[in-house]
Amino acid sequence: MFELCYVTDRKQLKPGQTLEQVVSLAAGNGADAVMLREKDLKDTALLLKLAERIKKAAGKVEYIINGRCDIALAVNAGGVHLSSNSISVKQARKIMGRTKLIGKSCHSQKDALLAQKAGADYIFLGPVFYTKSKAKYGKPLGCGLVRKMFKTGKIKIPVIGVGGIIPNNTAEVIKAGAFGVAVISGISKAEDPGKAAALYREAIEKNRFLRFVKFLMFIKKNLKRGRGE
Repeated sequence: MFELCYVTDRKQLKPGQTLEQVVSLAAGNGADAVMLREKDLKDTALLLKLAERIKKAAGKVEYIINGRCDIALAVNAGGVHLSSNSISVKQARKIMGRTKLIGKSCHSQKDALLAQKAGADYIFLGPVFYTKSKAKYGKPLGCGLVRKMFKTGKIKIPVIGVGGIIPNNTAEVIKAGAFGVAVISGISKAEDPGKAAALYREAIEKNRFLRFVKFLMFIKKNLKRGRGE
């Protein structure tokens, strides 16, 4: 399962950069997943051609297509990611099969529980922090909800924080219990996308162990509670 997902948005790139270049730099410097998310590209033929080029640029990292099962299957992507207005997780599973990843964007613990019950392999939870692209979903959730979901133990699938995440607040998200983070503008708008990806990866690496320790403490606490200690 991936910890750092670069979510594409070709409209945010710096002048002179191509999406293939940015994807290659991100994948080569710490991103272990790339999600093609170009929602304005409605022409299926053009989207398919772009998906093929981006898959090549992503190399060996996990490759996910946002919202389009047909494109995901056509390029043999690793999975598909669903939003609130996509087809259901169960419908996507029938199309994609059992071996492909299916992710779901969630904005509450209720959403997360429903996605998990439906068979999602992971969820994006956000917006964690304020970001213009996610403003329509309301106030930022903050790390409090991530922490709450981690402590209750009800969500068994990986939670990926998304929305307003920069290298300087990545540690906070991981410490709260998120398995990883997803990034759009933090890499797309960076002067040096490769360096930006490396900074995210560094923050994850430094705090992964602490998250694991907190998980073990949580398990120990619940075992004692179960024994009535």
